[in-house]
Amino acid sequence: MVEERAIERFIECGDPHHGFGRIYCDACGHDYLLEFSCKTRYFCPSCHQKRVLLYGEWVEETVLAAVAHRQYVLTLPRLVRHFFARRREWLGDLCRIAERLLSRAYTEVLPAGRPALIVFVQTFGDLVNFNPHLHVLAADGAFLPGGRFVALPRVPASLLAEGLRRAALDFLVKNEALSKDLRARMLAWRHGGFSAHNEDRGSGSYPAHPRSPRIVGAARHRAKPADRCRELAPACQLAPDLSPGSGHCLTCSKKRRHFAGQPRRGEGFASA
Repeated sequence: MVEERAIERFIECGDPHHGFGRIYCDACGHDYLLEFSCKTRYFCPSCHQKRVLLYGEWVEETVLAAVAHRQYVLTLPRLVRHFFARRREWLGDLCRIAERLLSRAYTEVLPAGRPALIVFVQTFGDLVNFNPHLHVLAADGAFLPGGRFVALPRVPASLLAEGLRRAALDFLVKNEALSKDLRARMLAWRHGGFSAHNEDRGSGSYPAHPRSPRIVGAARHRAKPADRCRELAPACQLAPDLSPGSGHCLTCSKKRRHFAGQPRRGEGFASA
């Protein structure tokens, strides 16, 4: 069982009896033992946070343009969530629906422009219940063929929610998961349960909200690794040349584990 393996790995996480690496700094002589981690997603809060931070740093440095971005959150009503629990591959179709809605909205305002966005699926809620919803990180505008960025107004939440309701229900009817009669009744409801949120916006390539680490990580909220190392350990000879993935000394290691490469099980000792 996947759950049993995740729990077993979580219990062994950070336990030196199940493996560790030695981190040694030739310049200042500090060394310490670094226990192996389980690298389990979601279940282990420590390992999952490291993964989120590293992924967020990678997205910021290699994917996002230096323009304003906005976060859109699209949710589904309880009545249709179980369909996506049984057919998890339909979550990909849900992402494509969201992409088409936003692209169509931007191109209607700026026909020559092309939007830029990333769609993430989150399948659980605050109570760890199955609650599939989409987080979309989109450039707050569109790019012209020459590469020039044009800022545009945010897409209205009501427009997205209604578009998501009609497209999602049409998709479920097409795949014979929902009857046409129930679709007609759900479209007639004043409050259909589909919702959209569009209030979170950030300037430059920065995220829109402090909770954005769920999407692209919190690395951009922190000082850069080398600057942070110099701040915490100004006397360390390694501090001026430290970069993500390099060895680091004891005085700053606890503050840099999110950025430095981790020894893997079976690799033995590591040195700077």
